[in-house]
Amino acid sequence: MTDLQNRDYSADERSRLAEQGKALPDGSFPIADREDLENAIQAFGRASDPAAAKAHIKKRARALGAEDLIPEGWNSVDPSELKSRLKRPLARLQNAQTDWFRIQNKAGSTPEVFIYDEIGYFGHSAKDFSDSLATIDSDELTVHLNSPGGDIFDGLAIYQSLKNHSAKVNIVVDGLAASIASVIAMAADNLVMAPKATMMIHDGWSMSMGNAGEMRKMADLLDKQSDIIASVYADRTGQPADFWRDRMKDETWYSADEALAAGLIDEVEGQAKKVTDPFDLSVFAHAGRENAPAPKNQTAPVVEAKVEETVAEVKTEEAPAFTWDFAGFKSALKEGLK
Repeated sequence: MTDLQNRDYSADERSRLAEQGKALPDGSFPIADREDLENAIQAFGRASDPAAAKAHIKKRARALGAEDLIPEGWNSVDPSELKSRLKRPLARLQNAQTDWFRIQNKAGSTPEVFIYDEIGYFGHSAKDFSDSLATIDSDELTVHLNSPGGDIFDGLAIYQSLKNHSAKVNIVVDGLAASIASVIAMAADNLVMAPKATMMIHDGWSMSMGNAGEMRKMADLLDKQSDIIASVYADRTGQPADFWRDRMKDETWYSADEALAAGLIDEVEGQAKKVTDPFDLSVFAHAGRENAPAPKNQTAPVVEAKVEETVAEVKTEEAPAFTWDFAGFKSALKEGLK
């Protein structure tokens, strides 16, 4: 193992820290406190998977409230990454392929919408999508998703246009629903993922140019948009927005089964549907078993002591044992005969 092995953690300790998310899955880069974090940053160059190590270190820095230790360069945009992100949209534009969605509305069948590319970017806008969607006059429609995401504002507009449509909206994640595509998925009345499909959520990402003031404005805007996105996940799952914002900051990837367990989807294609409780349990202190603490199976020692004291008190107040007074009985009998 070439990765960080600081502070002489044992194999069992590394395994435990990995289960808690405080080390990478193989036990490398264990970060339990600020000292570990400093060591991990210094040893980053030895990581066998730099991207995974960097993401882990940044995540632990946030958890420890020590983001000030993260090198400034780590938060900048890698030019090669930026080029990679723009490669596909530019290729589509050069080939005059500006349609990232298509609608199939045949007579006698349920209308189908296919979002099978990056959303927005140099092509059709959210307005184009909304206008096309408005032409569908049906009680039900199906949206197929396979997208790495795209423009935040277009994605939110598409989410709202699907929520506002009068039809029952079924959304099927056929392959990937990442970034803003995962938000669009949340518009479903019934959300299904294929068994091998993937969903990814993350904080808003953008490019910016200008002075420090302009950069701060962009950062504030991204925070606001990320908060809105977190609220969308919260609306669907019932988990608070802060919970989802933390998952977004970590860039969390879900398999179909994991998305089902998290409450993000309603079912995995070909498997049983998620069971929902039909009762409103909000009147109770805990709204259901999953929100309640574990039952207490042992009586607290202080209660046991009180019980023993009570028993002891009862015992001390018992009447003395009864004994026959034969002499007195004989005397009383004689008096009675007289």
